[in-house]
Amino acid sequence: MKKNIHKKNRRQFGVTLIELMVSVAISLFLIAVIGGAYITARNVFASTAAASGMDENVRVAFSMIGTSIRQASFNGCAGVTGTVKGDTRGANYYGSNWYQDFTKPVQSNSAPGLNNLPTGKIGDMLTLIGVDPTREASVVSDEDGIIQTGTHDFNEGDVLLAMTTDCSLNSYFVMTNDGSNTTIPHKSSGTNDSHNCNADLGINCAEGGSSTPYGHLARGALILPVVANAYFIADSASANKGKSLWRRTYGVKGNSGKAVWSGDGQDEELINGVENMALEFGIDSDGDRSIDGYATLGDVTDWNKVLAVRIHLLIATLPDAGTRSIRSTNYRPIDPDHPIFTPPTDNRIYREYTSIFALRNRIL
Repeated sequence: MKKNIHKKNRRQFGVTLIELMVSVAISLFLIAVIGGAYITARNVFASTAAASGMDENVRVAFSMIGTSIRQASFNGCAGVTGTVKGDTRGANYYGSNWYQDFTKPVQSNSAPGLNNLPTGKIGDMLTLIGVDPTREASVVSDEDGIIQTGTHDFNEGDVLLAMTTDCSLNSYFVMTNDGSNTTIPHKSSGTNDSHNCNADLGINCAEGGSSTPYGHLARGALILPVVANAYFIADSASANKGKSLWRRTYGVKGNSGKAVWSGDGQDEELINGVENMALEFGIDSDGDRSIDGYATLGDVTDWNKVLAVRIHLLIATLPDAGTRSIRSTNYRPIDPDHPIFTPPTDNRIYREYTSIFALRNRIL
């Protein structure tokens, strides 16, 4: 039998300890590189998504505030004639808070009656009074303190604006009782009889002024509900959502189905991540219906000369978003005594957005 002469020379194949350690080291290095790339890509994606969310939030915020600004100061033909003919019985009945002062449809922090707002309110606050054009009613007839209209959703106690097509009458008044969805009572009867003293939309005689009525509303005249809004920044009602843009509204339907026109109004948290708001006001100093310059809140001496509002919003990613803060020298204080931005110490992205909205009812 032949002996296998190659048996003793056969090499043994396998992995040595050194080779194994080198392989493990290379594998760990590759995992670290791939993991780092994944984390970086994830953070970039999260930051991009957060930034896109900020852009969307500011678009919604400006849309809401801008709509209220454009509708503010609307009182029929009074924007042309300079006066409101008729009376303001809504204000006479409900009081003298900012939301009943129809002579000042745009104001800011100096407005009275803004009590019991959420804790932590910061920055400037914008108050606006206008109408809701989506709920208008057309007059069919007006006799003996009962206005006949098309279908409407007005209720007792609502503050309404009546205006004729020929500008002969522009009057704020209060619906004295419920009536029906096609009638608007405004005579001295019903629960709210203390603020309407005759069957015509005339001067409120309870104030000692002339009780001479201006007459009845002609067919085709319009009735619109008055709405007042206050926009401000305060802590979010939800945990880990930072601060939010809030709106306090009067003249919208509450839980009772009737408009809220007294007390604290109706508060609504609109958008999370709105950290601050600063306002500047376009002033018409010479009465030619053009803006001569912008003034900060403390420099506005006559709110009736305001033609536009420049809004600065500080938007941030939410505290629970987990993104990295981006510091920028582009943030600047609007007023040295009222900075909108303080450099952050958290891991959030901050951006300041600016937009200008005209009170179109004052410039037309």
